[in-house]
Amino acid sequence: MSNYNLNQTTLFYLQILLSLLFIITLIISITLSYNEILKAKNKDVLYTEDLEKNILIFNRSLAVLINIGFLAINIIDKKVNTNQDKYANLQIDASLLTFISSLIVLYIAIDNLKSKNENSEIVL
Repeated sequence: MSNYNLNQTTLFYLQILLSLLFIITLIISITLSYNEILKAKNKDVLYTEDLEKNILIFNRSLAVLINIGFLAINIIDKKVNTNQDKYANLQIDASLLTFISSLIVLYIAIDNLKSKNENSEIVL
């Protein structure tokens, strides 16, 4: 097996790991949304407000890390790939935009958390 094939295999395993982590963030998001539904219906909630805030920040932070991982994979793949995939730069650009958007979402979550502490109201 050539060095390229070993690197390519490692990158695929990393993509699988990051995809699984992404699925976990989706499940967490679903539970947070369900918690909001329970609050709206005045039923017993899954998470206390403090725990919900902490989970939200963790989930958004994990999404940023996942996006960093995919961006790094695309950059490494472009460097390792000797065939020079004509869409490699486009994939990197897309990953970069996704990373930037996840940073914005994390910033908004943190800012809302600060606002909630000041105003006692959360904006989702």
